[in-house]
Amino acid sequence: MSTARTVGKLKESWRLFKESEPGSRFQDRYYRRQREGNSGLNPRKVLNIAIGVLLILAGAFMVLAPGPGWVTFFVGFGMIGGEFRPVARALDRIEVALRKLARWARDAWTRSPVAVKVLICALILLCAAAIGYGIYYFLF
Repeated sequence: MSTARTVGKLKESWRLFKESEPGSRFQDRYYRRQREGNSGLNPRKVLNIAIGVLLILAGAFMVLAPGPGWVTFFVGFGMIGGEFRPVARALDRIEVALRKLARWARDAWTRSPVAVKVLICALILLCAAAIGYGIYYFLF
């Protein structure tokens, strides 16, 4: 399979994922993969699951260390969600809940006075410094 074809398939898959409605994106992806003929046990499905598990493990480690841990963690679950419907359904529920939480946080931020925003930023920096110090203390 050529690189251009692979990149084209990835772009198309991402476009279809983005166009799906929140709350059904992962299940739509699961059903598309089943229609593509990935319903049985084949090497591509096994590879997807294996890479997904590795990404989940790497993400779990990176959550503790500096790096894009949560992104890697959820990409791994997304890969597994394309192969297992219960995982896809759980990811759809999580997406809806995270969107609701993000909307609430954005609304709370826009309604807050400047002093509260400064306090929140200071607390975030303090927590980041404490985590950084904790990691430094335990590693060195």
